[in-house]
Amino acid sequence: MRKAFLILVSAALLLHAPAPLMATQTCRTADLPRSAPPERYLVNGDGTIRDKVTGLLWKRCSEGQGGETCANGKAVTYTWSDAVAVAQGSTFAGGNGWRLPTVSELATLLEYQCTMPSINLTVFPGTPASNFWSATPYAGYQNGAWNINFNDGVHDNSSKNYLLYVRLVKGRAVDARGDVK
Repeated sequence: MRKAFLILVSAALLLHAPAPLMATQTCRTADLPRSAPPERYLVNGDGTIRDKVTGLLWKRCSEGQGGETCANGKAVTYTWSDAVAVAQGSTFAGGNGWRLPTVSELATLLEYQCTMPSINLTVFPGTPASNFWSATPYAGYQNGAWNINFNDGVHDNSSKNYLLYVRLVKGRAVDARGDVK
C-alpha cells in the first residue's frame, strides 16, 4: 500500500513539474524579410561567428554548450555579475577579450522572421528560446540590466540577480544604429 502511494505521489509531482520550453522554431517566410540571413555571417572553424555587417566576433554556442552544432553540454544560466565574470575570464578560441554584448549588439542577432527562438538557428544552433544578458545597465533600476528574450525578440530589463543565458562577443562596441563606438 505504501509503495503504491509513493508511486502515485511521484507521478503526480512529475506531471506538475514545469517543463523546459521546447518548441519548434516558426518562421514567417512568406510575408517577412530575413533580418539575419546566413550570408551575413562567416562561420569559422573554431566555434566563432564573424558578423560581416557589424564586424563583431560571436561565440557560436551559448555558454555551457559546445561542438559544431552546440549539442554538447547544456546552456547554463548566470546572474548578471557571474555572467560578466565568465565573459572576462573566457579564453575561448585561444584568446581573451570576450565580454557581454550591449543590448544593441545582442539585438543584431535577432531574426525577426522567426520565433521560438528568434535567431538564425543555422548560424547559432541550440539557442534556448529564452532571455540572454546584455552588458547594458537599466537606468530606471540600479540593480537591473537589459536582456533580450530570444523566444520572441522582446527587449526587457531584469534584476541582476535573475538567472539568464549568456552569449559572448568580441570586438568594438556597436550602438543602437549599428555604428561602431
